[in-house]
Amino acid sequence: MTLEAINVRYGWKAGVAIVQRVEEHWSMDGQATDAEIIDFIAQERGLPRHNVTLSSRLRHDLGMDGDDAVEFFQDFERRYDVNLSALYKHWGQHFGPEGFGSPMMFLVGLVLVCLPIPLIPLGISPVAVWGIELAAVILWLWPLKQWPLKYRTIPVTVKDVVVAARTKQWPAAYQEEA
Repeated sequence: MTLEAINVRYGWKAGVAIVQRVEEHWSMDGQATDAEIIDFIAQERGLPRHNVTLSSRLRHDLGMDGDDAVEFFQDFERRYDVNLSALYKHWGQHFGPEGFGSPMMFLVGLVLVCLPIPLIPLGISPVAVWGIELAAVILWLWPLKQWPLKYRTIPVTVKDVVVAARTKQWPAAYQEEA
């Protein structure tokens, strides 16, 4: 439907409102605007739009990490035709892994599960040992969660994503290792 048809059918104000909505999302040169990128991120994360701002950090504020971050950036790369090879090359500086986090954490979990088994012949209930282990893990992990230096990553903000969409490449410059 053309703008003229909208004006005839719905009146002048409806046509103006539609044009303003389109302009809000796309600049005149065809590039995505801040609002369109924010809408895309909010939709991908399943968040209300007002929770996503240009200063929002993807990992820390929006909870995007591991496989979620990989899927988001693959969709972003396809949708906006952005070269993200620099980001992928330095992925570990920005995002963590999914799941246990590392093979060491898997090993710790395995030891905790298997530890009570040799105690069964001594008459010690594995359920009691697992309860003590669970309490110990919670007491160990809670301070780590509160620790301010828990993430030593470079934050990626919504503004970084907007700049990448406009320039068609990842905006961060990295120091190459010798």
